[in-house]
Amino acid sequence: MKKQTNKKVKNAPVGVKIISIYIILMLILNFFMKYKNTDFLNSSIIIIAFAILIGVSISVTLWNGYKKARIIVLIFSALGIINNIFNYFLFKEPLYLISIVLLIPIVWHLGFNKEAKEYFKK
Repeated sequence: MKKQTNKKVKNAPVGVKIISIYIILMLILNFFMKYKNTDFLNSSIIIIAFAILIGVSISVTLWNGYKKARIIVLIFSALGIINNIFNYFLFKEPLYLISIVLLIPIVWHLGFNKEAKEYFKK
């Protein structure tokens, strides 16, 4: 006989799933963009690979509804917006504006969306 549990399984909202997938894709894309013309035996590749593993674990825990992952993503996204604003004014490259446009919905969704906030409550 199967033992019944009272534990409810939460399904992640679509926005949280999109953000989780976006994080993983950006980490992988960033990795290949930085190392497309360099030697893969470089010692810094280990650091980048470790950063990708941390990013993937944060993305998975975000998908699973852990509040700490939400806070980490909110902090890094907000810092990314501030950093890209400064970089845009220093270097005048439109790439920084694109990054800001991609980070603002993440901060809005995880910080202010009612459905997402309910999902991360324990």
